[in-house]
Amino acid sequence: MCYHSSQRFAMINYLLNIDKKYITDMYKNAPHGRYELYKTDRDNTALILWKMQPYHNISMHEHEAKCAFLVCSGRIREHSIKKGEHDIGIYTKGDTGFIDKNEKHSIMNTNDNFSTILHLYMKKIELQNNF
Repeated sequence: MCYHSSQRFAMINYLLNIDKKYITDMYKNAPHGRYELYKTDRDNTALILWKMQPYHNISMHEHEAKCAFLVCSGRIREHSIKKGEHDIGIYTKGDTGFIDKNEKHSIMNTNDNFSTILHLYMKKIELQNNF
């Protein structure tokens, strides 16, 4: 999928259906790179994943990420393992985050067990709208 900036904005606005100013601010700070829209196999959780570009002007932790994500609908769970401690965060509609390339902070589907990485089990959504 390849879209112009205005089409990307329209797609995000359409999917989230939330405050326009929030979307504008989020989009201005979004990683500049290729992205794809996915839907999980097990529920209606929808995500936009941005493929990170090298040397983007963001923090070191974010720079090391495989991609950024934006939750469009549903809920996803992050299972982070740091020095034997389990940190679990819930992401819902409108939330953003990063998937680390070392996969120590893997984004998980709430319906999956913690041994399955969500983004390996997603399927692409084909939108009916002409953006």
